[in-house]
Amino acid sequence: MILFLVVVTIASTVITVVTRPPTYRAVASVRVAIDSPSVADVGRLDWFTAGILFSTIQETILSRSILQQVIEQNWLGTTPEEFRKAIGVNRVGSSNMLNIQVKSADPETAKKLANDIATAFIQYNQNLLNTQNASSISYYEEQVKMAEGNYKTARENFLKSINEPNARVAENQFVTAQTAYQSAVDKRDAAALLNRFPDLRPASVAIAEPAVTPTQPEPRQLSRYLLLSLLVSLVLSIFIAVAIEYLDVSIKSPHQVTGELGLAVVGVIPHFQRGLSGFASVLANLDLPVLSPFLRWRMRRLEASIMSPEQLPLDSIEAFRKARVSLAVSHRQRVLDGKSGPSTVLITSSRPRDGKTTVTAHLGVSLSKAGYRVLLVDGDLRQSQLHLHFGLEPEGPGLSHVLQGEATLDQAARSTAYPHLSVVLSGTFNANQPDYLDSDRFSELLAHLGENHDFVLVDSPAVGLFTDGAVLASRIGHVLLVVDATRPSSENEFRTLALLADVGAVVEGIIVNKIDPDYVDPTKLHSLPRRLMDARMAIEGHGTWISPNGHFSMLDDSGSGLSTRGDGARLLGHPSTKLN
Repeated sequence: MILFLVVVTIASTVITVVTRPPTYRAVASVRVAIDSPSVADVGRLDWFTAGILFSTIQETILSRSILQQVIEQNWLGTTPEEFRKAIGVNRVGSSNMLNIQVKSADPETAKKLANDIATAFIQYNQNLLNTQNASSISYYEEQVKMAEGNYKTARENFLKSINEPNARVAENQFVTAQTAYQSAVDKRDAAALLNRFPDLRPASVAIAEPAVTPTQPEPRQLSRYLLLSLLVSLVLSIFIAVAIEYLDVSIKSPHQVTGELGLAVVGVIPHFQRGLSGFASVLANLDLPVLSPFLRWRMRRLEASIMSPEQLPLDSIEAFRKARVSLAVSHRQRVLDGKSGPSTVLITSSRPRDGKTTVTAHLGVSLSKAGYRVLLVDGDLRQSQLHLHFGLEPEGPGLSHVLQGEATLDQAARSTAYPHLSVVLSGTFNANQPDYLDSDRFSELLAHLGENHDFVLVDSPAVGLFTDGAVLASRIGHVLLVVDATRPSSENEFRTLALLADVGAVVEGIIVNKIDPDYVDPTKLHSLPRRLMDARMAIEGHGTWISPNGHFSMLDDSGSGLSTRGDGARLLGHPSTKLN
């Protein structure tokens, strides 16, 4: 996924940069006079004040009023906010020069806009200073009149008090008034001079170098954008991978099921519907609007498609063979214990769509290919699906007809394309038929099934959906529980185990369905601890039956092999998977 995201990001970046129309940049330079004399001080501005001055000028150039004037002047048909994205204003080093840069797809337009912005700013600054100086002249005229009146009053008082004792005080007041009057006159004259000569104003602006028509387009900077896209895609990919790992609460390993439920894992079936991914499963389990319901619908559609045994991927075929080994070893041990009849197992799950019917069908096919005589019984009278896996028509005698005495078992049993495999379908459903499952006739039927079969696998409804599954479990006694590895919670499995225990059924083991195919990849064995790896290789290569006292046997499909004393039960954390 990370590689895919990186490739897509880089490819989209290359396409965007290469197909982007060329842009031209024109530059107009303006000079800002910062060494001009002022009313109060003559001298060079310090660097801090100059920095504030140039920052203010840059923002002024990019202000809405100036840009709007240029837009209307050139009939651009855009907004100041959009126009501002194509403009850059920067100071040239520590000088008093500013560069106004404009980018456009047309070189002549870029030159004209750069010059128009510079001219508009100069005119704006001129109008602002004219207004300020006109106001200051009026102010200083008023100050001169007041100072002149004070000066005349002080002069008359001083002349009258020459021969009086307070002459010194009057003299001081006269001198002060005279100084204030002269200062007001100087300020008025300075303001008038600045208004008359614009170049002497503080921060006066003039065009230093007008923009010229650019001859070459801007560089595309493909390498820079590629580097940025690579970095962004890597960071985003890592973030998504971590988020998926955090949000993905599906089962990653059969040992996780063993640790949570305390039951042996009889088989591990990879997800063979290749249209589904772990990422899609994570999103489907979330509550995202629209997306999660769509993905769940899509997953149901893909999972509803029937795949025949010949169409299964090799890893799925091998997984069913390994599950077959566990059942074969248990059946052999049952025979050695002197018990007659077939190994009858109910295959069920906690929820619908966990894959119990698919597991029943393919496990039955795998057993039949090993030479065992297998009978599959569709005990799901409400939603029969078993016939779809073998291309059989649902019409005709089935389990419901046998239980009602309308047909015999021989009439209901149908042959398949596999010589040692027969199927009893559910038959026609009506509201009263589930009651026949909890009847002595059904128990008698189970007793007669062993005459010509080694295995009887009964497919049942989900235990958490209807009572049919619990009823069948109470009659059959031995259960294999199918667990969907893509489901986020084990709460339903705990409820199912409690219900099965209440009806006296023994859960012989777990079949983990729809697990990540990477888990069953032999190349992934190196990630397991050494002792677990050796035990798992023994299980997957030969088949293992673990007894309650810690013995484990490595056998092939025929049940032959050497029984060995060891700590296999402790290594795998399994109770016995032996079927009585």
